[in-house]
Amino acid sequence: MKKKPTSAEPRSSISEFYRGLNPVLFSHLDDVVGVPLTVEHQRVALLLETIELEAEVKESGLPGGRPFYSLKPTARALLAKSALNIPTTKDLIARLNADFGLKTLCGFGSRVPSESTFSRHVKKLSEGLVLDAVHEKLVRRHLGSAVVPHVSRDSSEIRGREKATPRAKPVRPKRKGNRGRYPSEGSVYKAPSRLPKQLEQDYRSSFKELPRACDIGTKTNSQGYQLHWIGFKLHLDVSDQGFPLSAFTSSASLHDSQAAIPLSQMTKERVGTVFYELMDKGYDSDFIRKAVERQGHVPIIMTTDRFGQKAIPLDEAQARRFKERTTVERSFSDIKDNLGGRFIRVRGAVKVHMHLMCAVLNLFACALLRNH
Repeated sequence: MKKKPTSAEPRSSISEFYRGLNPVLFSHLDDVVGVPLTVEHQRVALLLETIELEAEVKESGLPGGRPFYSLKPTARALLAKSALNIPTTKDLIARLNADFGLKTLCGFGSRVPSESTFSRHVKKLSEGLVLDAVHEKLVRRHLGSAVVPHVSRDSSEIRGREKATPRAKPVRPKRKGNRGRYPSEGSVYKAPSRLPKQLEQDYRSSFKELPRACDIGTKTNSQGYQLHWIGFKLHLDVSDQGFPLSAFTSSASLHDSQAAIPLSQMTKERVGTVFYELMDKGYDSDFIRKAVERQGHVPIIMTTDRFGQKAIPLDEAQARRFKERTTVERSFSDIKDNLGGRFIRVRGAVKVHMHLMCAVLNLFACALLRNH
């Protein structure tokens, strides 16, 4: 009787993309290289097989003229770059040229594309939102009918490698009954909140209205000190078992609460059943509570001192459930320390989001292999 492969053992073949070339990939590579595949090779092969992004990658252009390179090996190489925590594309190309096993796993032939070709492929993949489609497909396939007791929501800073975009000054409305004059220069004008509008619209429309350009962000850490950075923010919804359910990349200056309602709606559409949504003090808003309750979920949000009123502490049962929120914090730590989240070398929100989605997909695959 043939033994069923476990998550710790490599399987005999990987995705449909490679079955036409090498039916038994690991045995083939062992024969060609002359030595068994390393643990890194086996890990990359398992992750690539679990994600299976080839079905969503559409080729563009016709072979001819300059050397033609398929998009699919490049997409697989970008996932391997994140899985192996390789900092730059130049380092990835050098690794592919020196590591025949990794080169074959990614699907490259005799030649590896240059940096400029990698850059063109990254642009095509990011503009087509290919990795977002793969992530949604994975969530719907494995968790579309599942029960998720707790969804933990948070954001984390992502440092960019470009100049911050200057903020546009808000347009001050004219004061009624004052001969059309504007408020005095010393007065502070606060733009209306997006949250009431987000309650009534689709999450796709809400995401389109949120800023995504690189700018300056400020956040207060657990010790009470303010942190400043130039770049972006990654917003995540994570399940109890560590599955990233929804992801969005915004400007660094965007407040956490502005992405909570569309993230909750996106997760509701993808996942079968959710009971509780866990959020910290940055999401303390009645509009967010109302949006979560509309979807049949129970919001557990830490409150803050506001307008002279002391924060209401969580009761014993809520505090016990709130401890499950460490899953999202561990996910951010894994993305930054092990999946390339600290090595953002591209410019533009679309490309930055694509590189972060490589880490999110690897995180999902790791959680799937760990829990099944």
